[in-house]
Amino acid sequence: MIRLCLAGLSCMGVAVRTTQKENQMTTIMPGDKNLRNAIAWIEEHRREDPDLKKLMAQAAMRFDLTPPEELALARFYREEAGSR
Repeated sequence: MIRLCLAGLSCMGVAVRTTQKENQMTTIMPGDKNLRNAIAWIEEHRREDPDLKKLMAQAAMRFDLTPPEELALARFYREEAGSR
């Protein structure tokens, strides 16, 4: 899962929820279903193909993201990289 925000806060229009697993992790839940599905798809394929720009382009086509959704996807991964 991806750590982006602190539990219970909202970041850039995404709701955040804490899940109970082996380790407690904060997961993002974007408000838009297509965007949520695109992020899940990218994360599933990221181990096989680490080229994030390529995966984002493929996800945008696969999930028919609108231009604002594509910007939100790029912002999400830019902020994820910044938080590492």
